[in-house]
Amino acid sequence: MSQKYQQDLTVFFQATHIPFCIFDNTPQDIFRYPLYSDQKCSRHTLKQCVERLSNCDFHQPVIITFSSCMLALIALDEQTNIIFGPITSVPLTYHQFYGINTLIEDLDDLLHLYKIIQCSPMMTLAQFASSVSLFIKLVFQEEISTKMMIYDNHEQENKIPKNTDRSQQDKSEMSISTLSTVISFQKSVLQDIKTGNCQGIEEAFESGMQIICNNITFTSSEDVQSFFYFHALICCIVIIEHYGELKNVYDVFKSYTSMLSSIRSISDMIEMCRKISLEYCKLVLSRQKNSSKSSIVTNSLQYIQEHIQTKMSIDDIAHYCKVSKRTVMRHFSKYYDMSVSEYVMKVKLEKGAFLLEHSNMTFAEISNQLAFSSQSHFSTAFKKRYHCTPQQYRNKQLR
Repeated sequence: MSQKYQQDLTVFFQATHIPFCIFDNTPQDIFRYPLYSDQKCSRHTLKQCVERLSNCDFHQPVIITFSSCMLALIALDEQTNIIFGPITSVPLTYHQFYGINTLIEDLDDLLHLYKIIQCSPMMTLAQFASSVSLFIKLVFQEEISTKMMIYDNHEQENKIPKNTDRSQQDKSEMSISTLSTVISFQKSVLQDIKTGNCQGIEEAFESGMQIICNNITFTSSEDVQSFFYFHALICCIVIIEHYGELKNVYDVFKSYTSMLSSIRSISDMIEMCRKISLEYCKLVLSRQKNSSKSSIVTNSLQYIQEHIQTKMSIDDIAHYCKVSKRTVMRHFSKYYDMSVSEYVMKVKLEKGAFLLEHSNMTFAEISNQLAFSSQSHFSTAFKKRYHCTPQQYRNKQLR
């Protein structure tokens, strides 16, 4: 896969767990994640996608729906396209998935896509479309509202009621009409998070959240869960984009979204939104505190992050900071309860754990990428920190 999109797609996948497939116009499958054995979409299916995108502008999302399933197509540039999904809003058996599909003709493709659905998060169409719009913002810094996306409906005629429920249409229109209010509130909260203004967040939730709740109709626990998920998602992606600290930010997101089923009421949702916003704010404050105390420590951390794939010494870091080795060690010891070399090892092993969980790289490849002297060196250091072997760690994350 082109390195051009790799980092942004990694961030996006970690925040949303929405699967994707990169393909060109030939059409040829270039890269997909996650991988399931050797299965790929057929050329016939990819050709359908290329044809559908032929009349669309670059970065213009096309949301295709069939019953409770949905996927998104985007032309990233002149040669590269992407499929996000499929995602479903309800649990489906293969028989049900086969029965409602009117889009995919190849049976092998159907089985492949069903496997993807089984390992993907369930989302409403609103959640999915909002996630796609955030991807466009993250990668291309372009704003595109969900109502500006192209929607293709592939429902079976005999399964569509002739008299559409007007209340459902009204609910959709109402959501669009209040979108600006929601965005204004979230922009305010995000700005307070990025500046470390906890008091501002508290004030925003006292006033702005109530306005939103008065304008949006929540008819079920799924509705309030969806609102919280969207709020957590946009916070996660924007903070990662702003600060680049993937693991800590994602850990907060994962921790809170794991409690999604506990949100049963509007008050539950407001409290969870407030808590995750404040927790992200505290992460920012912690970063600002460390940054303001010592430019030497800040420069050391920057060098370590930028050279994580190389062998580095304290002398290298000192040379980069334009100070002595002893000065680096003295400043570092003020803010961390470990030595510089221990911190370097910690960062390398955290990166190794990330690659074990989210890539198909072999242990030797991970060891080489992180500049360990050997695979056994990597395995020994990893076991010492995580109390399990790399293989055991990977198996545990795949459960």
